[in-house]
This record gives sequence, structure tokens and C-alpha cells, in this order.
Amino acid sequence: FIGQQYKYYYAAFIAVNGEYTWGDTKSFTTPDDDFVDLGLSVNWASCNVGGKVESDTGIYFAWGETSGKGSYSWDNYFDSPYDGDGTWAGCRQVTDDISGGSRDAAAAVMGGSWRLPSQDEMKELLDKCDWEWTSIKGVSGFKVKSRINGNSIFLPAAGNFDGTSVSNQGSYGAYWTGTVRPSSDHSTAGNLYFVKSVKSTQWGNRYLGRVIRAVCPR
Repeated sequence: FIGQQYKYYYAAFIAVNGEYTWGDTKSFTTPDDDFVDLGLSVNWASCNVGGKVESDTGIYFAWGETSGKGSYSWDNYFDSPYDGDGTWAGCRQVTDDISGGSRDAAAAVMGGSWRLPSQDEMKELLDKCDWEWTSIKGVSGFKVKSRINGNSIFLPAAGNFDGTSVSNQGSYGAYWTGTVRPSSDHSTAGNLYFVKSVKSTQWGNRYLGRVIRAVCPR
């Protein structure tokens, strides 16, 4: 996985005749060592959560779950929208944005200050970068190049994991954000959606398995 941040604590002390006098405890944090500065409000990871290089798909996550699994449906989603009698009631365990919280897969897997992007941070990629459909190591996706400083990231077209299989890999991309849709049933969350001819931010059913591109503070 790409680099994590670690926080270290230390304190000075003086030993006199076997007795120790300690100074104030201080700390420092090692930097994230694999991000790309696009000149935007946050830095972007160079590959997907669970990936090692930019062309890796990484791990598929249902929104708000912190590990992958073999199938994706409302039936095995942590926050089922159904009552015990099968009546649709909407999702219940929600906050406006899970970025950086206990339900953030990027934070759980990568540690440090990595987290899910918000819907607004994802929109920055659309508004302030140029998008070029390309292929890296046989993997199709978009090269996203900053109009501010010329740096770029690659977003693989990882497809969509619904049920027990991945569909449209190589032609379709869907990347989760941490933002839940402000609707009455809270069953959808924000994602970046793209095909070769279209790219936008949209809302998707939270149970779906989708990939994540993490961000960290500048």
C-alpha cells in the first residue's frame, strides 16, 4: 500500500542520582510519502485504496464499510434499509459526511491522515483539471491533469461490483466520496462517475462495491 503517516511522541529528561525529571511531551508526524499535489484544496493519493501502483483497481467497498467482500447487496450491507418485515425504511446509521471517521475505508486501511474525499473535493477534479482517456499497463481510465501546476493522477475505470461480479471494468468508473445524499431515506451517497464520453459527480446506492481514491491535507 502507499505510504502511511506515523506520529511519534518524545520527551527530554534529566537523571540525577537515579531520579528522573521529565520535560514536556512533544510529538511529530512523518509525512505521507505517496501523494500527488494537484494544487487543489487537498492532496490526492497516487493509487486506489488497496492498490500498489496507479493502474491497480484496489479494493471494492460498499459505502461506509471498511473491508472488501465477495458479494454486494442490500442483504449483506451493514446499514440495511429494510425493517424486519421487509418494508423499506431507509438507511439509519448516517452522518452528513463520513470522511475521516470510523466508517471511512480510506482512513481504516491506509491510516495516517488519509480519508475519503468529500463530494465538493471530487468536484474540484472535474472543474480544475483536464481529463484525457488513456491506458496504462493495459488498464483504461482517465489521466487527470491539473490546470494549476500540471501534475496528474490516473483513475482506472474499475467498474462496479454489484451482486457477485464486477461489471463494465475498463469502460466505467465509480469512486466513492464520504458524502451521503441529503434525502429522506439516505440510501445513496456521492461518487465520481465516468465513462469515456461523460464524467460527473452523482449519487449511488450505498451497498454497491466501488473503489476509492483517498486524499490527505496539504
